[in-house]
Amino acid sequence: MAAPSYATDLNDIFLDGGGTVWTLVGGGRMTDPETDDYIQGSSCWSHDPFNNGAEGGVYPSTETVASGDAIFYWIKGDIAAALATHAAGGMQCLVGSAATALKCYYVRGSDDYAYGGWICVPIDPTMTPSTTIGSPTSTAAWFGAQWYIPSTGPSKGYPFKVDAMRHGRQIEVTAGDSGTPATWDLVSAHDAATARMWGICQPTNTGAALQGLIYWGTGSAAVYSRDSNRTIAIIDTEWTASNFTQVLFAHASNDVEWDNVGVIALGTSNRGIIDVTADGAVTWTNSVFQGIDTTTLLANCTFDGTKWLSTNEVDGGGASLLGCKILTPTVAADSYSLLWDVATDPNGLIDGMEFSKGTNSHHAIAFGTTSPLTMNLTGIDFSGFTNTIGSSAAPIHVKRTSGTVTINLSGCTGITADGYKSDGATVVIVQSVTVSVTVLDDSDGSELQYAHVYLVDEATRATVIMSAETNASGVAAVGYTGSTPLDVVGWVRQWDLSGDDYTPKDIAGEITANGLSLTVRLSPI
Repeated sequence: MAAPSYATDLNDIFLDGGGTVWTLVGGGRMTDPETDDYIQGSSCWSHDPFNNGAEGGVYPSTETVASGDAIFYWIKGDIAAALATHAAGGMQCLVGSAATALKCYYVRGSDDYAYGGWICVPIDPTMTPSTTIGSPTSTAAWFGAQWYIPSTGPSKGYPFKVDAMRHGRQIEVTAGDSGTPATWDLVSAHDAATARMWGICQPTNTGAALQGLIYWGTGSAAVYSRDSNRTIAIIDTEWTASNFTQVLFAHASNDVEWDNVGVIALGTSNRGIIDVTADGAVTWTNSVFQGIDTTTLLANCTFDGTKWLSTNEVDGGGASLLGCKILTPTVAADSYSLLWDVATDPNGLIDGMEFSKGTNSHHAIAFGTTSPLTMNLTGIDFSGFTNTIGSSAAPIHVKRTSGTVTINLSGCTGITADGYKSDGATVVIVQSVTVSVTVLDDSDGSELQYAHVYLVDEATRATVIMSAETNASGVAAVGYTGSTPLDVVGWVRQWDLSGDDYTPKDIAGEITANGLSLTVRLSPI
């Protein structure tokens, strides 16, 4: 490989200049090319809506906007305080079939544009607009903006401006090597160069702000990337589909290692999707995903130590998720936090995970129809779920419709043998915990080997839980599989060939979902 390479599918509609090509909308003074205050290229179109009301301009350029794509408008208003509010249409992006037949999309106003400045707004022209001028059709042939000033307008200059307008959606990041790996800072800096200003991946002080698709590796070329300690903000694009922004990994030879690279959704309209579509090496650890939409992973992914906070579903795909947390998700009722639908035992891959229930009744883990018939879960905490067979809030949902699925639990909390829903399969949940007793000499605290420990179910007095001798460390331990909590009673004895040399002692305790650990001190005779 070599230095990172960047490409985009954006198609230019308008880039530089002003003048008579533009057609005024709603009146105002004549347009003027602006060569001082622009953001892309060397100039922009500027306008003064001198009279009270909504005024602006549109540019002719018949375009075919692909499904799911958007028109990216760079617009600006230098007297933000004079604008109407967002809801009243202070700043509007325009697209239409004629200069007198336009869809108007309200994008900013005095209430959310207080600091002014250039903004890049993506508009999907298939979205229902805020209002219309005339009777626009689905043809996209005129593009521009207008500003609504409800009272006194500007008396000098041309404070309202339109720069680059393009349509498309994506950036592709490929190549890179150990000496020059691809990073979020590099791709956002490339986007933000004056010669481009794509507006898809914009630089911030802590990482980048994203609106649209970014491919880390494509179907035909891999990427080599190393990055850490960055935050990626998903811009809440009001006028696009909810799946507009995505972070995609699309090559089987990708080599990506990111640590503490968080992703946060800035709103709810377009929350951002993470999708590994080809099984390359994607290591994305110790990070926080907050408020985003779905995450889809594959077997060569390692996301250890990562947190999903108030997000939608995670499809594990066989990835390593050791110590991960999926907390208060926003998934629908009877859905799941984590889907495991691969023919791989999750043991050793999702150990130590934590799940907490969101507002809706949902499951922590859904095991799909390709998951194994026998699985092992270790050290997983389920918080807030309902341990009732068939509940839509049961910790586990088994999607198989036949056969027997056995799930062995070790050191798991918040789940019982009834904590499942099944689509037809017989489900057996086996909770295995450790029962251990440490025996010490009360006179000097030394460990006593060969002490015999005997425990039974207190209620039945017939079910033997433990009958074992302590090892060289003074510990007797057994695995326990059964209902918890369970009260147990018994005794400890220590003897040699000449008879008892320690006073026996009765013991009692409770086996919980965390097991049982007792320490007993025997007094020498």
